[in-house]
Amino acid sequence: MNKSSCLKVKIAVIFFLAAAAASFCQTTVLEGRLEPGDTRLGKYFDVYPMYFKTGRQIIATLTSSDFDAYLFVESPGGVEKENDDYGEDETGSRLEFVTTESGEWKFKVTSGDDGGKGNYKLTITKEYLGEVSVYSGVLDKKDSIALKGEYYDEYTLSLEAGQHVLIELRSDNFDTYLFLEKPDGSEEENDDYNDLTNLSRLEIITDKAGDYIIIVTTYESGETGSYTLKVYTWSSENFHPVPSST
Repeated sequence: MNKSSCLKVKIAVIFFLAAAAASFCQTTVLEGRLEPGDTRLGKYFDVYPMYFKTGRQIIATLTSSDFDAYLFVESPGGVEKENDDYGEDETGSRLEFVTTESGEWKFKVTSGDDGGKGNYKLTITKEYLGEVSVYSGVLDKKDSIALKGEYYDEYTLSLEAGQHVLIELRSDNFDTYLFLEKPDGSEEENDDYNDLTNLSRLEIITDKAGDYIIIVTTYESGETGSYTLKVYTWSSENFHPVPSST
């Protein structure tokens, strides 16, 4: 795909986001132990239910010096996310997501190997996002076309310096591809976030004020269909990274 050809033409689909409202971070640290007596389906595991509202950014890390950490989270609707190998030694686990529904989310601590047991620490960070904008669109033959035949829509964000921005593109109709052009002309891109062909995601902290251009397009030429674009933004001074696991 010729990325520059896709980015040079600008169409008049423009929206502006107000400065992000104040947000804050809440971190919960849970220390436990996998051992005989815990629930076991081939592996020992502990379950921690937590209630979240829609539109919260969640970052969960699981570490252990005793076993290969494996972390699951189940949404209120029963959809699971999982991560096994994270970190330099690939013995930790990390999940990062934005809640798409309110209700009880279940964090499941287990091991990568059958019978793994020992002490662990689960750190869950919750951020309240200051601004959430949701846009629905359709890629079709009326849209602009890149050199290799990909249809695309373009959106412009007017942002201040130091804003933390999370952009998510989803579609059930095509393999999503997301681009972001910065005021200085540099670009960010994402195709398959977490190996999901229907999801693309970009996250940045702006280094200067100006227009940031979002390009919604497809991986293959000629693909069409509806999509949902979500933009989350909050002030970087209110952004708190995950605490160190050491």
